[in-house]
Amino acid sequence: MVWVHGEYIREKNKKMTIVVLGAYIYWFGNLKMVEALQERYREHIFKSEIRHTSKTERGVFATEDIDVNDVILKLPIENVMQGSHVDLTYRLMKLDNDYSRSLPATTTNFPVFWTDQEIASLGGSALQSMIPSRKAKLLAENTRGKTPSSIFLYYRSLVGSRAFTVNKSGTRLALVPYADMLNHSITPNTDWKLCDEWFVLKATAKIPKNAELYDSYGVKTNYEACLFYGMVLKNNLQNDITYEMFDIPTSLRQNLNYDRLQSTVEFELCGSYSRGTTEIFSLVRFLTSEDGSPQRCPSSLHGLNISPSTRENEMRTVTELMTAFQSIYDKKVVRLKDATGKVAHFAGTELSVLLHWVTVLKQAQEILAISKQKAAKKAIDKYEANDYLNLVIRKLVNRAKNYK
Repeated sequence: MVWVHGEYIREKNKKMTIVVLGAYIYWFGNLKMVEALQERYREHIFKSEIRHTSKTERGVFATEDIDVNDVILKLPIENVMQGSHVDLTYRLMKLDNDYSRSLPATTTNFPVFWTDQEIASLGGSALQSMIPSRKAKLLAENTRGKTPSSIFLYYRSLVGSRAFTVNKSGTRLALVPYADMLNHSITPNTDWKLCDEWFVLKATAKIPKNAELYDSYGVKTNYEACLFYGMVLKNNLQNDITYEMFDIPTSLRQNLNYDRLQSTVEFELCGSYSRGTTEIFSLVRFLTSEDGSPQRCPSSLHGLNISPSTRENEMRTVTELMTAFQSIYDKKVVRLKDATGKVAHFAGTELSVLLHWVTVLKQAQEILAISKQKAAKKAIDKYEANDYLNLVIRKLVNRAKNYK
């Protein structure tokens, strides 16, 4: 048996069977590989080091206080691999040095490696259909030689999750030893620059000794973070989404034009009042409006943006959506009852978006039900600030004509 980058090769019936067994790499061995990587680039690394935070997780930490603009890494360009996703994948396969040996031994956190049982437990989540689509797209890139699918997926996932995007189109990337050990944060404390001679990583904030250094992988929903990076982001509600189906109640179908829209529509619900959220709110506002008619019915939700016409119109919109979101939430909890571990971790982000809106709509319902304008204004300030209460409800409450 021979260990090769988290895999072993064994002979069976004179054929080589390659099996990915990264989950069984000894933690001590992986720790030694990381130490070797740091030693290799020691003269280019400043005030920081890689530390294991668990048997499978690691990050870069300050070894002393770091000030703004302090250089953390200044790596000669010849140590940086550049190319497309596919180019870097095949190059990484052939690489055997301290960098390649320090890479994660397993990528089972990526959905394309999840078992059929794990994927099946995502019933009710749009991610369930996204996973096979993502896997098929990646495997279609494996056009050189006869590389086994599992091996290609392993290296392609490493490249996709670790490479720095060099150009605006995203077609050219860079694999940078040490720098790609930094974890993601929505509030990063470092920034990087790639020039002709160097890759330079600098601090953008004061970082105390033993604190972790963070990069930003860009604004991501948890669908993107999970599919592309194999992680679920914390405190990401404002950027997050869930894809759901809205069954238009019979009582709202008088304004529906079935040649344009069906009685069930798919919508994108965001953690913030933006994008798909404004679209589904706009549709229900139209359907509940006294001025609506089948002739004026929109042909799709895409780009739909209808402001509330009256306090009464928004109250009905709020009531209908709160009922719908609560029903979707309750059904999803049942469908996801078998999800465990990393699958459940992701599923929880979808449930969080739905629960957020059920909570906010209950607050909006309370405020809109208050008959006195002054009391309604005070009621808004009782609740934690959010964009819907500020952008929509507060405007309605501030209009004197909405109150007798």
